[in-house]
Amino acid sequence: MRIGLIVALAKVPRWIGELLDRIAASGRHEVGLVPSPHQVAPAKEAASAALDRLLALERMRAGRHRNWLIDDMGKRAAIASLPHLPNGPPLGLLLDLSGENTRLGTPPSVRTLTPLLDGVPLAAGLWPALLSRRAPAISVHDSANGEILTLALPALQAPHRLLESADAVLSHLVRCLADAALAVTSTGMLPRFASTPSPSHVAAPGAMSLASTASFLAARIAAAITVRGQRLLKQDPVWQVAWRYAPTRLDAPQPLDASVYRRIRDDGRRYYADPFLFEHQGSLHLFVEELPSSNGRGIISHVAFGSDGPHGSLTPVLTEPHHLSYPQVFARDGQIWMLPEAAQSGRLTLYRAAPFPSRWVPHATLISEPLHDATLFEHDGRLWITTATVIGTASSWDTLSIWSAEQLEGPWSPHPANPVLVDARAARPAGVPYVSDGVLWRLAQDCRDGYGAALSLCRVTELSPTRFAQEIVETYRFGSAPSTSGPHTINHTSGIEVVDLFAPRSFRVHAKS
Repeated sequence: MRIGLIVALAKVPRWIGELLDRIAASGRHEVGLVPSPHQVAPAKEAASAALDRLLALERMRAGRHRNWLIDDMGKRAAIASLPHLPNGPPLGLLLDLSGENTRLGTPPSVRTLTPLLDGVPLAAGLWPALLSRRAPAISVHDSANGEILTLALPALQAPHRLLESADAVLSHLVRCLADAALAVTSTGMLPRFASTPSPSHVAAPGAMSLASTASFLAARIAAAITVRGQRLLKQDPVWQVAWRYAPTRLDAPQPLDASVYRRIRDDGRRYYADPFLFEHQGSLHLFVEELPSSNGRGIISHVAFGSDGPHGSLTPVLTEPHHLSYPQVFARDGQIWMLPEAAQSGRLTLYRAAPFPSRWVPHATLISEPLHDATLFEHDGRLWITTATVIGTASSWDTLSIWSAEQLEGPWSPHPANPVLVDARAARPAGVPYVSDGVLWRLAQDCRDGYGAALSLCRVTELSPTRFAQEIVETYRFGSAPSTSGPHTINHTSGIEVVDLFAPRSFRVHAKS
């Protein structure tokens, strides 16, 4: 099939070249550029000039040698070098990347997919969202039925940096638009969004204004002043672990009262996060990520745990040359295992207790990819790993991938729909999934307002070797101040629930659900 990309040839950003390459890599289609029938350049507005100046300043700070997905290819290479579709057989599919909204209501002669950001085409949706320090929802208009379908809701890891944020959004746009085109050409249908409810794709506010760029700069300055002041007063937030009595797990919408949690204090020279509990021979054990301030590299620490809390101090039990975190501990096949995150190593390593709990030895590499917060569980007689992954220059905060196997040591097979979900609300794992009243529940980080800002309780409605779907049932949030986030991880064993949160050490926890 011949696939054409409608572009305004006066300016072709680099992400369009990557989209061409991604579709062509399938080897199933002839793909190339098609000139837009509308070549009238919009007038240069003062707001656009202000944005250009702001982006130029960011380029200077980042280094001029760095290429960004939003960059004009005409500045680096001849646009003529990109593949163009010559006259020939009829086109089977068009992707309208011209950034115009004039043809959405008029069915064209060729099925056309038009990508939208916050419900409007491309730059008109991208910059208003990023200047508001949030990511736009990515959707697509399908001329075959007039529907607008959600494809992704990215997260912004650095919302104070416009170019990095644009790269994150455009990395997802390239991947999901290519996947949508290939799905339409093979099945005739667009891929469904795996979370319900879907993110809204309400049209963005009007055109950019000088005030929006000025407020963005003012927010950056104010944030820098706040961080500097917190550090001087030694009130900067840190990750902390807390616990409470909880006879049952979360399995329905309910208040999550943070005031009943008890903090596990640190000595001010490290922080604790990612708490996991494990019961062994009648005793409860707590494993956490410990990050010493001296080197900023995470290790795994342990303490025995009783009905009154920790028995003693947390003690390191696993150290590697690379960062470690998220220490899931479980028993299987007569052994006790740990599956910590080690994304910096580029692989997922299974460790065996030798002996428990003070020594852990590498046993096997389960997956040779950099996985974030990989979480293992059993469902329908099969083992599953849900994990956060990274697409291009985007974040690991918004992308969920799945692997499965028949036995612990594998082989582990990637889900054919990977990544199964791009949703900043409910993708990255936040604890071990569990079954309650026949329902499989999973906990996920809600990173719309930053890393670990809140937590989503999700009901898994479909999980098979070919399908995945979930429903977001509730979102839990600790505190309301910008420096307070969480819960970020929740786990439960033997009537004890552990969480972590990001707040000043002097902060008194309060909550709203």
